[in-house]
Amino acid sequence: MDEKAFRYNIQDLADDMEVGLETLSSLYSEFFHEMKINIQESKALANNKDWDKLQRVIHNIKGISTCLNVNDIYFVSQQLDTDLKNQKFENVLSNINSINELFNCTETDIREFFKNSGITI
Repeated sequence: MDEKAFRYNIQDLADDMEVGLETLSSLYSEFFHEMKINIQESKALANNKDWDKLQRVIHNIKGISTCLNVNDIYFVSQQLDTDLKNQKFENVLSNINSINELFNCTETDIREFFKNSGITI
C-alpha cells in the first residue's frame, strides 16, 4: 500500500532540526494556536484599516510559517507584507482570506501526517 504524499516534508524538517516528531508536533500545535489568533486579529485590523498593526501581525505569520516550512502561507503573507509596506490595500482582505483557507488545509494535512505517525496534536 502506498503512503499518502503530504504537502509538507515534516520528517525532513524534524531531521534538519535534530528533533523527534513528538517535539515537532508540539511546535506545530503552537503554530496552529498562534495562526488562529493571528488570522482573527488580521481580519479585525483590516476591517478597522489599522494597517501598521496589521503589518506586524502579517510579519509574525510570515515568520512562523517560514520556520516550520509552511511555504504556501509564507508566500501569501510575504506578498501581503510587501503590499502593506507599499500602501497597497485593495487586496488585503482577499489575501487574509487566502491565508485563512490555506491554514485550514494546512492544519488538516499536518494533523493527518502526525496521526499517521501515531501522534495526536
